[in-house]
Amino acid sequence: MFKDRTELYVFTALSSIALHPAFAQTTDWSTPVQQGFTSLTTTAVTVTGALIGLAIVIFAAIGAATHKLEWQKLWVFVLAAAIIAAGPAAVIWAIAKFQASGA
Repeated sequence: MFKDRTELYVFTALSSIALHPAFAQTTDWSTPVQQGFTSLTTTAVTVTGALIGLAIVIFAAIGAATHKLEWQKLWVFVLAAAIIAAGPAAVIWAIAKFQASGA
C-alpha cells in the first residue's frame, strides 16, 4: 500500500490528528491550542526579541565605529521587532474570538 516510508509517516500523522479527541466537536478544542500556542510564542518572542535587540546593539556599535548610522536599516530592525511582538498576539486574539463565538 505504501511505496516508501514517507507516505506511511504522513498517513500516520494525518490519522492521529484526525482521530485526536481535541478535534472532536463535543470537546473544547481551543483551550489546548491556545495554551500550546501561548507557550510557543512566549518562547519564540523571547528568543527573537533578544536576537533583534542584540542586532540593534551590534548595528549601533558598527555605526559608531564607522561614524555613519544608516537609519533605513535601523527602521527595518524596529519594524521586525514590532511584527514579532504583534503577530503572535494577533493569533492568540483570533483563537480567543473563535472560542468566544463557539466555533
